[in-house]
Amino acid sequence: NAVRKYGDDNPTFLYTYSGFKNNDTEESLQTMPVVTTSASPVSEVGTYDITADSAEAKNYTFIYEKGTLTIEKAPLTIRANDMTRVYGEENPVFTYTYTGFKNGEKEDVLSVLPSATSADKTSNAGTYNIIPSDASSKNYAITYENGKLTITKAPLTVVAMDNSRMYGEENPEIELTFDGFRNNDDNSCITTMPKVKTEANVSSPVGVYALIPEGGVATNYDFTEYIPGKLTIGKAALTLVANNAEKLYFEENPVFTFRGEGFRNNDTEEILSVVPNYTCDATKISNAGEYEITPQGASAENYDITYKSGKLTVNKRKLEVAVTNKTRMYNEENPEFTLTYKGFVNNESEAVFTKQPVVTCEAEKTADVGVYQIVVSGAEANNYQFDYKNGTLSIEKATQEIIWEQDLSAIELGTQLELTAE
Repeated sequence: NAVRKYGDDNPTFLYTYSGFKNNDTEESLQTMPVVTTSASPVSEVGTYDITADSAEAKNYTFIYEKGTLTIEKAPLTIRANDMTRVYGEENPVFTYTYTGFKNGEKEDVLSVLPSATSADKTSNAGTYNIIPSDASSKNYAITYENGKLTITKAPLTVVAMDNSRMYGEENPEIELTFDGFRNNDDNSCITTMPKVKTEANVSSPVGVYALIPEGGVATNYDFTEYIPGKLTIGKAALTLVANNAEKLYFEENPVFTFRGEGFRNNDTEEILSVVPNYTCDATKISNAGEYEITPQGASAENYDITYKSGKLTVNKRKLEVAVTNKTRMYNEENPEFTLTYKGFVNNESEAVFTKQPVVTCEAEKTADVGVYQIVVSGAEANNYQFDYKNGTLSIEKATQEIIWEQDLSAIELGTQLELTAE
């Protein structure tokens, strides 16, 4: 009997003898036996007869017994070829390298081709075994060698979304969007979020600034493209408020001033490229009262300016009204009281009074000698307030002359007499 592998050449067949006499050996044969088999290198796995015949010897008759040639499966190694794909893609069609085919054969002689298992579409980036199995062949004993499937990170584009804010504010949180997610992934699969870099800060002037995304780490993604966004810094709201002011009637208007409500970054009115001018209906000769001060025309790089009016109060001037002191004798009628004025402007006089002053004195004709106050009050005028200076009425003793017209020449000493006079 003999054994060989499928595809090999037949071995040299051996045979044994049974029946030699007289210590004969095969050397006593004139013709050696011929051993044959139907099996060839392409014969399939199985058993085949080995037959002998044609031997010749002078002293022997030959009886032949068959042997068996067993053809065993040849060893065939199937190695899965290394492959590469991107995360989130389907596995590629796995291919194999075969070692051990005989007779110029290829994989089409396999009754069942190999299959392989490895990572699936959702497997993370990394390296996985490609494990071949399940191949079948009548003539080959199959062993397997694993290959490697390398799953590379998928490309992911990072987009910084446009945003805006007002001058003087902190930068808003910039939203990032991503293009390229697979397997229903979302932001939660990013282990370290990309950052957004910008030159804009709280004190940056009005303008447009680039939002530049950078960095980021994800198990299954490479951040391959960063698309900048824009941060638009708009003008902040600033209200310029005209400060209230005062002046006296018949004075020039004061220099109007303002204050800002809404300055940022410790800015002051010095940042205005154009300071406001003002309109006001009041002039030097405007009557006492209140007039609107309206600012306008200001400009600033970083502010949208609105205005709030102030109030100019034109105050009444002080007008001194003084009563001239007077004197009269007892039992005379009060004299006509006279007034003097101090403080008129614009060539005005008491003619501008809407109500003339009233002068009173409690002294009547028969009032006793003494000093009485002359009180002035009650004047009214559009543009004057009154400072009254009261005067005095001095009532002096009247001059008295006593006249006797009696003839007293005949009166004797010691005579009681009633004197009459006028």
